[in-house]
Amino acid sequence: MISDSNAARIDYSAGIEGEYSDNANLTSIDENDELRRSILAGISMEENTSKLTADIRSLIEYSDYRDDTFEDESAFYLNGNANFTIRPSSFFWSVQDYYTQQRLNSLDPETPDNMINTNVFSTGPDFNFRLN
Repeated sequence: MISDSNAARIDYSAGIEGEYSDNANLTSIDENDELRRSILAGISMEENTSKLTADIRSLIEYSDYRDDTFEDESAFYLNGNANFTIRPSSFFWSVQDYYTQQRLNSLDPETPDNMINTNVFSTGPDFNFRLN
């Protein structure tokens, strides 16, 4: 008999980003220039064995607004899925988590003042019944 080998793939990333806007408030009045500088760091993990399939990705971002049109901010993003095999081809347990930022008011522009952290988490069993 051959046992499962466990080997997770883990990747790291880092970056910087700059964005200039001549209308940072995204309005027809009160237009002002703004330069946003961001530092980003990310990590992802993948696992694929007969007992576990997982894909988890996360990102941390810190943004600095040069002219202080908006307050400096930190943001965190997570997208994770995992499926545990309890009985092959018939009974599984799944876990999902999705953490991001969404607009408070979908009709208003996507500015930092209109964003809020949201999290969606779900877990539960999955059954497969084969009919012959």
